Amino acid sequence: MAEYAADLLSPAQVRRDGVFAPEAVEHLVRKVRSGRPLGVKDDMALVKMMEHHYADRLRYAVAGTANLLEHDQGFFVKHGDGAADVKPIAHLYKSQVYQLAAYLGVPEEIRSRRPTTDTYPLEQSQEEFYFGLSLEQTDLCLYARDHDLSPEVAAEAVGLTPEQVARAYRSIDAKRAAARYLHEPAVLIEPCRWEVR
Repeated sequence: MAEYAADLLSPAQVRRDGVFAPEAVEHLVRKVRSGRPLGVKDDMALVKMMEHHYADRLRYAVAGTANLLEHDQGFFVKHGDGAADVKPIAHLYKSQVYQLAAYLGVPEEIRSRRPTTDTYPLEQSQEEFYFGLSLEQTDLCLYARDHDLSPEVAAEAVGLTPEQVARAYRSIDAKRAAARYLHEPAVLIEPCRWEVR
């Protein structure tokens, strides 16, 4: 999605009061327009720092973009794309996000774009990279697991065998267990002795 953002953002549009360093914005826009992927450690961290700097300075909130599937299964970086003040779609299945996008009039070009990890230059989908099933099947398996449906009952709706659904359930449970720490708040070594007024 970065290429769509680059078309909307130009250094001339950036406030000149020091909210962003114009050189950083110019660097990111040039890189995206050149077709080179944003790097995991340098560019994405810079984007997050700029978002939070701008939000803090102007008393805005940073909105997260993880949907239920990504949030539940830990498909985010805790202090990267998971760093947000509000997560408005973390309760929506990915299929619901697409429906909402259509309802809100998001251009078809964006809605029909194949989801990618946007972190590595390899041509691979989120399914291939992380989930192992189509996003539709993963949404359905997650729903079925959350509603205690047996693999036999869910199999027909998902288009898989009961054994494949059972394997998907094990994968969902394993990812939830592995990602549990991502949902934990920071631990204070000693309680704060001040109050917000």
